[in-house]
Parts: sequence; C-alpha cells; structure tokens
Amino acid sequence: PADVPPTIQATGQVALAGILFQQFEFERALQLCDESIQLSQDAGDMPGVVHACECALPAAINSGQMERATAYLELVDAALATVGDLPWVDRLLSHLETHRGAIVLHQQGLAAAHRRYSDLVAAQRAPAHEAGSATPYACWPLHRLGVIEVMLGLHAAGLAHPQAAFGHAWSVMCGTGVAASIMSVAGLLAKQG
Repeated sequence: PADVPPTIQATGQVALAGILFQQFEFERALQLCDESIQLSQDAGDMPGVVHACECALPAAINSGQMERATAYLELVDAALATVGDLPWVDRLLSHLETHRGAIVLHQQGLAAAHRRYSDLVAAQRAPAHEAGSATPYACWPLHRLGVIEVMLGLHAAGLAHPQAAFGHAWSVMCGTGVAASIMSVAGLLAKQG
C-alpha cells in the first residue's frame, strides 16, 4: 500500500468490492468500500467517495442494513454537492433513486415502494422524451416496479413493466438488467400457466 497512490488503492478496493458483492460476500464488500471512502476523503477525491458509496449501497441493502445504506446516501449527497456540474451526475442521481426505493420497500412496505417507483418511472420519462433516450439505468426502476406490482397482485402491470425494462436494458446493453427482466417475465408467465 505504501507504494500505491491512495486514489488508485481506493479504486482497486471498489473494484474488488464489486466482485465480492456478486459473490454475496456483503460484509467484506462493505469493509472494502468503507476503506475506499476513507482513502478518497483523505485524498480530497469526492468523485471517489461517490463511487465507493454507490458500490456500497447494494451490499448494504441486500444485507438488510438500511441505516447504513441511508448513511451512504447522505454521504453521496454531501460529496456530490462539492463536485460541480460533471456530466455523470444526473445519471447517478437517477440511479440513486432506485436505491432509495429499495430502502423505502424495506422500511415502509410494498404500497410505499410502489408509489416511489411509480413516481420515479414517471420522472424518468420526461427527460428521456426530451433527450430522445432514457438513462442507461432506467431499466431498474421499471423492473422493480414490475416485481412490486406482481407482489401486490397487479399482474398485467407486473408483466408490462419488466417487459419494458427488458427492452430498455437490451437497447443499452445492460446484461444484468436483461437477465433480471427475463427472469421476472418468465417467472410470471410460468405462474400464469
């Protein structure tokens, strides 16, 4: 570590944390993200702080640590206030709303999460219509909205939203979005016979 610049070390930790998250090693992933956050803060690298927090959020949410996830979101908000008008900020803010929706689901239940994701999908439509394309992450709120609708017994919408998520994920080549949407659509079709 003494021979590696802190920002490079922090980036490597986030990359390894992403791999560990995919292997369901959430606590180790979170430990690496926390170390990356500290290194980035010490180096004054606020985009690095944002990147590490964004990587930590799914691990915190998937391990049921909603207070920790909320703390990461607060840290992201504070860091983003210092980075200025960078081109990736709007896309990231849109993506972070998907994580906020997951926290709402865990803390407030299906109905509140349905409202949150419905609002998010509607909010993403206007800028997408103006720009001519949606953000690369727009498939996730659609997918999550569909999953929640199935859980609420709204099967028609529950099928339409993951189908729309699949179309969007395919258009931006988001492999995990494609796979998740196909699994949701196939599961619902199988359930309906």
